[in-house]
Amino acid sequence: MAILPALLFMAPIWLTIGILTSKKGSEQRAQLKIFLGGVMLFLSPVLLYAIVTLPLLWVNNSSAYPQITGPEPKVQRAGFPFTVSYTVAGEPATFEGTLVCQFGSYQEKADGTGKYRTWGESYGGGRTGQTIYRREGIKEYYDGIQWAPCAALSQGLDEEDRYDLRIKICFGNPGYYMGDGEKDPQYPCIEVGVYWVPEEYTEFNLVETTIYGDEIYDSPILAAYGIQITGVEIADPIENGFSEPDEGKT
Repeated sequence: MAILPALLFMAPIWLTIGILTSKKGSEQRAQLKIFLGGVMLFLSPVLLYAIVTLPLLWVNNSSAYPQITGPEPKVQRAGFPFTVSYTVAGEPATFEGTLVCQFGSYQEKADGTGKYRTWGESYGGGRTGQTIYRREGIKEYYDGIQWAPCAALSQGLDEEDRYDLRIKICFGNPGYYMGDGEKDPQYPCIEVGVYWVPEEYTEFNLVETTIYGDEIYDSPILAAYGIQITGVEIADPIENGFSEPDEGKT
């Protein structure tokens, strides 16, 4: 079935070659026609091979990996409000946000013993954690042992560019909050990162340290920046309903 689309696709190519290699026109045009015709002749086998082969590969892959369809979880999307309390140089502060969890799909287990549900998460538009604190224009960063100049991270780039400190929180497995799985004891975690900001709306993550579990409340890295996490609250997981997925047919 892939040959017919290939022939239809090749028809305008051969027509173009016929026009370009016609005898009408100036000498320069004739030379151009010959050159373009040669290019098209050279490329046509490659295009034909791709057109014939790719659909066959798609069919084979579809047969080897059939789609897995519903039934789906009873609740597929939910939001979990959270509050982070901390101090900056001894002054209390809070951050309030929402962790949004959403059902993704069913995937085959690596050992072939069945399927599992996948879940996605987002934090107010971000997918890698929620920024709860930001400090612009820092000159040095703390690597857990000592202070070092931020400019060293950018490997000699303009030292006048801005370096920002970002502190993010992550809550781990979204499936847990959707009633599908156990809580990971390493979460919540705190990520401490330094971002290089060469211009407005442009930034690059230069270095990042992750602090897990109860260590977030007594972290020497956070303390070096004058920050201490004093409390984390998040809504409880929901009760959900699940059914085994059906095998789809291709």
